[in-house]
Amino acid sequence: MYYSEHRQIVDYPIEDVWDFFSKPQNLSRLSPKEAGVKVISPAIEQSMYPGIVVHLRMGPGWAPKIDWYSKITEIQAPDYFVDEQLSGPFVAWHHEHRFVSLGPDRTEIIDRLHYQPPLGLLGALANWLFVRGQVRRIFKYRQEVTKTFDFSRA
Repeated sequence: MYYSEHRQIVDYPIEDVWDFFSKPQNLSRLSPKEAGVKVISPAIEQSMYPGIVVHLRMGPGWAPKIDWYSKITEIQAPDYFVDEQLSGPFVAWHHEHRFVSLGPDRTEIIDRLHYQPPLGLLGALANWLFVRGQVRRIFKYRQEVTKTFDFSRA
């Protein structure tokens, strides 16, 4: 299992940040365009709840698409939620999204990720060569987007 943690502070109240991140349809807005992330789940305009399954399809335009199903396993609004992969590109994926109020108009966003690529030793090599770099790039992109994002209008 590999671990990755990413932190960011935004100048918005925790309620606004929670409102944005707790809507699965916003995931594609937080993902690099070249990743080709599309939310497939029907009626996903609502906020998430424990047990909801989110279906994503992803992959660059030239590559075969990968279906990814994640289940929201824990929620404590507006403090955190956890998604876990049911099926998709990893053997295991556990992503904790945590939000910490630092005052009336300031929130820290913390992403804690535990993941395991498939294929044993080959997967470990793939992680070392490019998977961990892709994970870093995805979260760096997310941080760049959220730096300029207006959560009050989400």
